[in-house]
Amino acid sequence: MNTTIPWSFLPDREQPLVPQIKSHVIALVYAGYLWPGQKMLSIAGFAKILGVNKKTIEATYKALAAQKLLEIRRPLGYFISRHSIHSGAGNGSPLAAFDFNTPEEGYD
Repeated sequence: MNTTIPWSFLPDREQPLVPQIKSHVIALVYAGYLWPGQKMLSIAGFAKILGVNKKTIEATYKALAAQKLLEIRRPLGYFISRHSIHSGAGNGSPLAAFDFNTPEEGYD
């Protein structure tokens, strides 16, 4: 497993941020930086790293959780889904059907 996680990325400021951040998190899983069961950064911490509003990260995490790519464990935080995400996702994973090129509506 890689030890330094490249949380930061250069977003396209002309495109909605939530789908870009979602794709970045998924890319980190594929690249082996994030593993099932691993705790995500706090909403405030990730927002600070990316220089975005906390509500943007909250919306991103909720969208990933709705797709079962993240698990919400109250009061502990957000975690990479143990049962649905793994590097090189197979047919049973939500990642297998995830379309990285389809923009999502309603996110800014």
